[in-house]
Amino acid sequence: MSVPKATEEIEMGQRIRTDGSRDTIEPADDDRSN
Repeated sequence: MSVPKATEEIEMGQRIRTDGSRDTIEPADDDRSN
């Protein structure tokens, strides 16, 4: 099925990237802002 964002998927409150990284939605900007 189609996904809104091919690079990112939201599952059970977690952000799952296609590269295999898993991050919680809460501190989404924390890692990039740094």
